[in-house]
Amino acid sequence: MKLHRGCKRSWARGALLLTVVVAAASCGGGGGYSSSGADTQAPTAAISAPANFASGIPAGMMTFSATATDNVGVASVEFQVDGVAVGAAQTSAPYSVSVNTNDYASGQHVLRVRASDAAGNQSAWTSVTVGFGGTRTSRPASRAIRTTSPD
Repeated sequence: MKLHRGCKRSWARGALLLTVVVAAASCGGGGGYSSSGADTQAPTAAISAPANFASGIPAGMMTFSATATDNVGVASVEFQVDGVAVGAAQTSAPYSVSVNTNDYASGQHVLRVRASDAAGNQSAWTSVTVGFGGTRTSRPASRAIRTTSPD
């Protein structure tokens, strides 16, 4: 290909522009940041203990723990048992809470975690199903959900 003397500058600019466009497209477009520089990537969370389908978890205190990661940083991790928050959201690793299994009926329960970052992005809830052992047939009154009916 023969270049004309007066076109060298515009050809070089065109080649540089093409290189920048190709590089941006091959990198996946920003790594969790918007064009304004805001963090748009949600963190991820995983339950590390207890294991999914663990059964016969004894009565008493159980450690419920999770791991979480984010491209910028994890701000907090929330824990739930059967859709109800357990303890305060944890703001530093290692992320864990203690759960008194005596507060729950014997049988299956769903434990779940979710992570958040400082930009307000949240992971999806991650859950495991576990079985609390013992012979309790209902929650103690101190943990029961009370409802009132209209008069």
